[in-house]
Amino acid sequence: MTDKPTPSSPRLWRGLGLGAAALGLAAGPAAALSPSAPQAPSAQSPLWHVQAESGEQGEAAEAGEAGEQGEASAESGEADEAAAETGEAGEAPAAEAGEAGESGEAAAPAPADQGGEAGEAGESGAMASENPSVAILGALGLIEGHLRMGHELAQAGSADGAATHTGHPRGEVYETLEPLLEAQGLPGFEEELETLENAQIGGGTPEEAQAAYDAVLARVNATREAMAATPADQFAALSALLQAAAREYASGIQGGAVAELEEYQDARGFVAVARDQLQALAGSSDAKVADAASDALAALAETDPLFPALVPEDGAAFPGDASEVLYGAAARVELAGLQVR
Repeated sequence: MTDKPTPSSPRLWRGLGLGAAALGLAAGPAAALSPSAPQAPSAQSPLWHVQAESGEQGEAAEAGEAGEQGEASAESGEADEAAAETGEAGEAPAAEAGEAGESGEAAAPAPADQGGEAGEAGESGAMASENPSVAILGALGLIEGHLRMGHELAQAGSADGAATHTGHPRGEVYETLEPLLEAQGLPGFEEELETLENAQIGGGTPEEAQAAYDAVLARVNATREAMAATPADQFAALSALLQAAAREYASGIQGGAVAELEEYQDARGFVAVARDQLQALAGSSDAKVADAASDALAALAETDPLFPALVPEDGAAFPGDASEVLYGAAARVELAGLQVR
């Protein structure tokens, strides 16, 4: 993301696979998924099942060599068994590592001076699923999260901040979303986004900006309804959205302090969208879906202390591992979604 109020140029988002399955769950706040390079998880870590195709190929190659050399000894069998256990229990502790299992690309947070690029890379995973429902729902969550922050900042009197967040969806997200909508035969809403930009950035009246904001959200919600996504797909998209929030947060909060306010606010907006969507699922007439959503909401509640204000006070302190709570919440939301498959 940039600090400029005008939309950025189109980005080519690279695939960062979403289809991970959480295997373990800590009783307290889940803090096992690191936003940095992969590390060995602790025994208490929520575990992500990574479809590591490259790893499987490497193991196959080793097995082939062992067969050719006639070295299939008992010790080798034990080593292979231990390696298999490591593959199951030592799965990527970070959301990036889980994504790298399928795509071979990990999106570690960039330093504070690269916050814009880190933010864009962090968001790309929310709409990179091969499942069109998950990808579209993820993109809609990103758009709504950005616009929420722009709207709140406008109401708080921060015109520059409002312009920055309002300008992001069309330049950074919508150009990726539009072909996905077309492939599903769904109408786009670029015109509504442009109207909102003109009202919010171009100096429209507060009434015009509010009307334009409401119009965009109406189209976002109409698109969600038209997708008729399964509850499982909805949970998967919300988990991906929370992973994006965790990456944004890791870029925005560094060393226990605000490094990139814009990224912190992005994370705040994405979490707010996820909360609203989970609350809607919790009202489902399907008891299994409602229970799963309630479990997910309980996990998400643990992230509340991470966002003390829209604009934190100068000198506000944050825990050094705060983003890990968001990664843990994403894992637990995905785990809750497995209950409704």
